[in-house]
Amino acid sequence: MVAIKLFFSLVAVTSLLSVDAKSYKARISKREVANHNSGIFGANGSVKPVDTSSSTTSEKRHIIDVPVQKREPTVKETNGDRLKRGLAPLPPKRRYQSGVLSDIASRQDPTCVGNTNGLLEIFTTGGTQLGYLSAIYDGQNSYTYTTNIANALTVFAPGLNVTGPGNQAQITAINGPDPNFPAIGAVEGSGGANFNSGQVGYAYLSGSGQTPQGSPPSTSAGNSIQALEYSGGSESTIWSLDCAGNVAAQWTNADGSQPATSIFYDGAVDFLGLVGDFATFQSTYPGENAQIVTVKFVPN
Repeated sequence: MVAIKLFFSLVAVTSLLSVDAKSYKARISKREVANHNSGIFGANGSVKPVDTSSSTTSEKRHIIDVPVQKREPTVKETNGDRLKRGLAPLPPKRRYQSGVLSDIASRQDPTCVGNTNGLLEIFTTGGTQLGYLSAIYDGQNSYTYTTNIANALTVFAPGLNVTGPGNQAQITAINGPDPNFPAIGAVEGSGGANFNSGQVGYAYLSGSGQTPQGSPPSTSAGNSIQALEYSGGSESTIWSLDCAGNVAAQWTNADGSQPATSIFYDGAVDFLGLVGDFATFQSTYPGENAQIVTVKFVPN
């Protein structure tokens, strides 16, 4: 009987050991699969070394497992594409380094790239040069021209293509005859301040106090002719300048309207001025030997 009990005990122990071995192998198999899937094992089954430099191995595995993304080719966006999407246009490309103008900009007339000093050259409408705006007034404190460039007035002119309605600016005398009124303005003449068609209104070019753009003639601003006890009003923000250096003027009537305005020279009195209806001026003052002139800014 003892031998039979010992036999059955050995069978039971062997059976238990077999079950435990199978369970252990199953657990090992599951862990191997999990480890392989998590990236611990290499392609040949070898164990990958674990980088312990990061705080956790899971973070490091995440970095290793993420594939490198290929950079997508750069697509150049045009202003047309942006406008279709309701976006503002792209900013203009800088064509020069900071503080250094490009070759294109350096070849441009300075009046188109910034404010600068220069002379005002006077021509007939046929293109004949008469001279330069003089740094010396005529006998009635008005500007005239000189044929001697040594006596020419140096002026500071606005740049950046200041032209067109509503874009008038001041031209300022640098070596002018009256330092109290450096702005080159226009003072209404005895014919009145109305430059409309059929009217005889005209103005003398003279030193003027500053007046806003588009404002009618002001007596309170002051001007050089007032020193002769003449009370005509003046305007200073009247000039426009294009990239070719052509200078134009815009007079504003007392009612705020802005008529066509020309620059002229009165040969009898020797002054430069502004006029609206030049034909009416000539018929009213036939002995003035007046003519329309053009003015060009010449940078120094």
